[in-house]
Amino acid sequence: MSDLYTLAASLAQPVAWGRLHSSSALATLLAAALRAERLGSPYLAENVFHGLQHHFGAHLHRLESRRAVTRSRIRHRLRDLADRPTNVRLAEAHGENGFAGFPFAEEEIAPIVAAAARRRAV
Repeated sequence: MSDLYTLAASLAQPVAWGRLHSSSALATLLAAALRAERLGSPYLAENVFHGLQHHFGAHLHRLESRRAVTRSRIRHRLRDLADRPTNVRLAEAHGENGFAGFPFAEEEIAPIVAAAARRRAV
């Protein structure tokens, strides 16, 4: 049963990164709950699925909050580096992302840096 909750937590990261749609993640959790019931779990699949939904949602909310805080920290850090070359700003943004535990995928950092530069230019 604990493997199901590990699955729910592990599906939250790809959803937060935009690599997996939340409906696909929930369908995976439903299939896992049904499989557990079919294999002899003493719990009803419906109840297990509701628990998995909650667990998945809590992890997704935590990751999205961490992403928002990290995005804010990156923007704040880049304000002081507006006159520096792009590679320096990218390195600082990647450093902030790493410090936060990599809530953003690598390819998501460059658009954040570019948006911060556009905001500074206006």
